[in-house]
Amino acid sequence: MTRHPRTEVLVVGAVAVLAPLAFSRALIGGVTAAKWPIVMAGAVALLALWAHGTIKDRSVRPPTNLAVWLGVAAALGIALGVLANGVGWAGWWGEEARANGALLYLGAAAALLAIVAGAPVQEVRALRTALVAVGGVVALHGLLQYAGADPLDMPSAFGPVVATMGNPNFASAILGIAVPLVASLALERRQLQWRSTVGALALGLLVVASLSGSVQGPIVGVVGLGVLLVAWLLEHGGRVQRIGLAAAAGGGAVGLTLGLTGLGGVGPLSGLSNLAAVGPRLLYWETAWAMFRAEPLTGVGVGRFSAHYREFRPPEGATEYESTLIADSAHSVPLDIAAQAGLLGLVPYVAFVVGVGVALVVGLRRTQGPQRLLLGGVGGAWAAYQVQSLVSIDVPALAVWHWVLAGMVLALSGTVRTREFGSSEGGGRPRRRQRSRPREVITVAVTAAIVLVGAWAATVPLRAERAAAEGVARIQTGDLDRGGERLEHAEQLIGSSGRYQQERADALATVGELDAALDAHSDALDADPRRFPSLVGSARIADELGEHELADEMWRRIMEIERAQPDLVGEAVEHWLDRGDDERANALLDRSARLGVLTPELEALRP
Repeated sequence: MTRHPRTEVLVVGAVAVLAPLAFSRALIGGVTAAKWPIVMAGAVALLALWAHGTIKDRSVRPPTNLAVWLGVAAALGIALGVLANGVGWAGWWGEEARANGALLYLGAAAALLAIVAGAPVQEVRALRTALVAVGGVVALHGLLQYAGADPLDMPSAFGPVVATMGNPNFASAILGIAVPLVASLALERRQLQWRSTVGALALGLLVVASLSGSVQGPIVGVVGLGVLLVAWLLEHGGRVQRIGLAAAAGGGAVGLTLGLTGLGGVGPLSGLSNLAAVGPRLLYWETAWAMFRAEPLTGVGVGRFSAHYREFRPPEGATEYESTLIADSAHSVPLDIAAQAGLLGLVPYVAFVVGVGVALVVGLRRTQGPQRLLLGGVGGAWAAYQVQSLVSIDVPALAVWHWVLAGMVLALSGTVRTREFGSSEGGGRPRRRQRSRPREVITVAVTAAIVLVGAWAATVPLRAERAAAEGVARIQTGDLDRGGERLEHAEQLIGSSGRYQQERADALATVGELDAALDAHSDALDADPRRFPSLVGSARIADELGEHELADEMWRRIMEIERAQPDLVGEAVEHWLDRGDDERANALLDRSARLGVLTPELEALRP
């Protein structure tokens, strides 16, 4: 938002490239935890550049486009949801394995502002090329993984292709989003060899996305190509344009209808309803909607989906799928925001998406030639993100790509204007005479302060994760004191959330230090009374150690949160039977019967 946007766009490009590729084995959450600091470091760099330019030039040039500020309002709305619910660090970081809290959205909003505030077409084109390169790297890595020759030896428990995204759905999504970007690059030149080579890359991305076993990449890739096709048809007038646009609209309507009916188990695509991921998602969506209905204004708290999941999950969800099934996300970005941040976050977010969509349509009608095709590719990638976001999660790489693509669409559409406030040319005198040493000192001091403080803050989770990983490793090798110190340090770095105390408890339990593990679980519950793994861990250890009163309390609290999961209800019933409390055991079984989740195994426990 200064007179020198090139550096700002360069920072955004670095974040968009590095976020999907970063990983570390030295962290507890090695994939996600390594990506979040990159987004934060980029936001800090942008703040420093804005502060430096504003003080130096005594002017600022913010964009005036409504969609841009709706995006900023969405990020601020999510942040307000954190403050309104008082959830602390969990809200700023997000769910532990996702890092999708308020700070991620604030960082993404900074990237959006940097792009729209004066980025020329050639810089947007360079950003497109950078994202294409990321798609190529992810595809090559995924192909090597599929062939069993992963040079990084990334863990791939969820599927054969995860690249550095940690999950086949995320890897597939990145590849699908990149497809229209690659295709638009192919259309930039008319040479057959160029189009064949770059077109083969687009096809390769679709193939690797399919090899991941996740359907969302290929589906959204086709959606993105559809937007690019519209841009290409708009370049051809007359009959070709009319027939092509009609065919594209008809094909899109048919595809949408078949897809929706297929999810419902009807029609030629009815097999979609049998996909392993569909059933649980329907459960997650129903749960998220229940959370939103319970707390429509502020949601249940950003980063607290998993903490409230059992409370709002339909009882039948405990028996239709794995009894241990738990979710830390709605697996739908809009529903996630609705459930966790309520209307404070949802309304501006939806308005932001609609605003960018309107700008895309306006831009496709206004622009011509190479810029229209570039907008078609970028808009196709943006649309691909929107489709996958309906069934996926905003982890750092995907969230950043969304907001960067939104900024690229707005910059190319011709709908963004900037307005300069202040001036460095006062009184018609040359800028050189307006400079003063005190102002230069202030400029350097403020910029340095932002960089130093921001760098320290952005790396706090990284340092906490590293300390926690070291602590767990030391405990597992018998160094209990030093391991406990490192985990305590990790907990102190991020504030008292209970996460690393739980990690400490689990590590101590694996080496047989049950008394110490029980104390660590107690510390975790002091920090977060709804930390369910620590409730269950405390109950089981207390039973084993004969701490009957503590076990009674833990099982009571567990059954207040979890009403239907058969294996846990069974454990609680056995506990009360061992304690000679047949009345309480029968009450739990009767409740399971009322909820319709009384299994034969549970009935067999009835005294």
